Order: sequence, then C-alpha cells, then structure tokens
Amino acid sequence: MLDLVYQKILKPIFFCFDPEFIHDFTMSSFLYLKPIYPLINLGFSHPDLQVKLAGKSLTSPIGLASGFDKNALYLDSIKALGFAFEEIGSVTRYPSIGNPKPRLFRLIEDEGLINRMGLNNLGIESISQRLLMSKHNFPYGINIAKTNNLAQPIDNEIEDILASFNYVKDLQCLYIAINLSCPNTKSGIIQEGKLINDLLKEIQQANSNNLPIFLKLSPDTSPDLVETFVDLGIRYNVQGYICGNTSVSRINLKTNSSLLTRYGNGGLSGKPIKQANLNLVRSVYKLKLADQEIIGCGGIFTGSDVFQYLIAGANVVQAYTGLIYQGPMFTQKANHKLLKLLNKYDLTVEKSIGILHDGFSFSDFP
Repeated sequence: MLDLVYQKILKPIFFCFDPEFIHDFTMSSFLYLKPIYPLINLGFSHPDLQVKLAGKSLTSPIGLASGFDKNALYLDSIKALGFAFEEIGSVTRYPSIGNPKPRLFRLIEDEGLINRMGLNNLGIESISQRLLMSKHNFPYGINIAKTNNLAQPIDNEIEDILASFNYVKDLQCLYIAINLSCPNTKSGIIQEGKLINDLLKEIQQANSNNLPIFLKLSPDTSPDLVETFVDLGIRYNVQGYICGNTSVSRINLKTNSSLLTRYGNGGLSGKPIKQANLNLVRSVYKLKLADQEIIGCGGIFTGSDVFQYLIAGANVVQAYTGLIYQGPMFTQKANHKLLKLLNKYDLTVEKSIGILHDGFSFSDFP
C-alpha cells in the first residue's frame, strides 16, 4: 500500500517541485516521525542476505550513498527506511554553501539525476561533534573531500583533507571514504598519482586507530589512472574501493538535448551510469588484493541490480537515485528480489561476490 501511495500520489506531486527543496522538506518531515520509527518496519532481513564490510556484520548489502545525508542529521530515518548502513558526506574541512542554485535536476525519461551541489555541508568540526555526542549504533561511513571554496580556493589539498581526517579518526565509524572523484568542484578528478601517494601516506601515518579507508573512484577515470589508484591502495593498505561516483558523460540519454543544455554541467547518477560503474567494479576486482573490498554504486534500482554488482565483485552496494524513483519501499523490495535470485542459484550474498570472475557471465544469471 505504501509503495502504491508513493508511486501514484506522492511521487507525481513531489516531481512537480524543485528536487533539492523536496529532499530537504521530506527529510525534515521524517524527523517528526521519530516516535513511531519502532512501528515502521521497512527493512527486510534474512541470514542469506547478511554480509561483512570492514570486519562488521551488516543485515543486508544495501547501503545509502553519500550526498543524501551530508550533515549526519538523518541516521535514524535512514535506518527506518531499511538501509543496512549509510555514508555521511561528502564532508569538508571548512563549511561550504556549495554551488549556486538550482543545482539538482531530474532526468525523468532516463530515471537519473544531474547534480552540481558543490559539496555543501556544515564542515567537519560541526559534523564530527554531532556524531561524537550521538549514541547511534547504526553503521555509518564518512566521506571526506577537499573543501570547495568558490571565494578562496584551497591550495594545499593534502593539508585540507588530512585536517578533516584528524577530526574523524577517533569516531566509531564503519570506514572513512576519501573522495578522489567529485565532478562538481573546480578540481574534479584528482589526476596526479604523486598527490594521492602523499595523501595516503599522511593519512595512514595519522590513522592511529586503524580505521578502514576506502578510495572513491569515478567511472570517468581512465584505466591507467584506475590502476594507479588501486596500486596505491595496495601500497598503503586501504580496506577497499568505492566504485564509483557520478559521471560527466551525457552519452545515450533519452532526455532532450535542449533540456540537458539548460541544466548544464554536473554529475549524472541513476540508470544511465549503471553499466559504466559495473565495468569499474569488474576492473578493480581484477586489480585489488583478495582481502580488499568493493562498495558498488551507480544505477541501483532493484534487487537484480544489486545481484549484478555482487557477482561482478562488489561486497556491498550503495543507492541514492534509486530511492528517489522507487520510494520508501526501495530497500524492502530490492532485498526481497535479491533473496529470490540468491535462492534460485543456491547462493548467499557472501558466496555470490565476484563469481563472474570464476568463468561465468551475466548471461548465466538471467
């Protein structure tokens, strides 16, 4: 019933308004529902869905991607929506208002989004204090990135990101993600291998609590640079890789080109980038160490999408745009479908990870 109400009534209304306004409105509204969260059971658990990430057990492989809860305000709400974990951020050293509005656009025909939010957030000091004082047991990662200051660009990227890391290194978080690939800032994808080498060296020296580190990669990154990033991840003993991020590509979209021109630049998410990020997962799986992990992200709308990411090599996945289009029943529907597929092929989540690399192909799992 809730799914029908969302698809037939709420979604058509929501999609008449600016996407950023609707996001802020709905999430703020969720805060008033906290007293009834125990009565809302949108999650779905089963032993075959359980998986480990960074040594911690999760109830399912479906998490919420960064960008949705930038300031760590909605952990209770996200748990109530049935996600197994979330990634907070991206968070930067200094507060940022981000890019000028409007900066978030729906591509309804393509079931995608374009965003050029520009890393708007309250800053690492405020957010880390909120998390330090909270009593959450909901698993979360924190995505840290270079400050996007339009008025005064940051000169020293390493110092800027390292300062953010020092704020969060004592938190009880699942992992820290280093964002190497945000297309919505002036720096874009960090191209220099030496810069990443020096950054990881500094971070691991400061990582006194041995927090798991993930590198967030982009589907737009060249194969050579992907190999460089993975090599550096191995050298500096990172836990794994997030594959991937939004894309600046506009290839093969159904949306009218004049509308795309009006929307302008920004990162594309949703169904149009699924294949590119799946390819990134497969590439990184072949390059990484056996005990390193992959978080798959991009175009995940159904349990079938989750399954494809798992067999391609992802340990878990993250969704964002899929939640916008599918609604509050997203995780429950996706986990139900995923469980059916696992049962069909006599698999668990853990057993399914990377089996495409054992001589199978996607066509073996229709």
